[in-house]
Amino acid sequence: GPVPPSIALKELIEELVNITQNQKAPLCNGSMVWSVNLTANMYCSALEALVNVSNCSAIQRTQRMLSALCLHKPSAGQVSSEHI
Repeated sequence: GPVPPSIALKELIEELVNITQNQKAPLCNGSMVWSVNLTANMYCSALEALVNVSNCSAIQRTQRMLSALCLHKPSAGQVSSEHI
């Protein structure tokens, strides 16, 4: 069944911590600054910020988690998660 939001959020935070702390897997741009509008749907806003980053294996799992949590997806033209 569907994952309770609190558990999904916990997993998402753990994944972001892993990405941040795992220096063996360098982040794609070295450093990324995200401006996320948290007053809207938090997950959708974060997903929209991440879909602009392409060919970055480090955040693909995060993108999938956010995609599952976001109820209204960004337009399909922006999302390129098929090439995994």
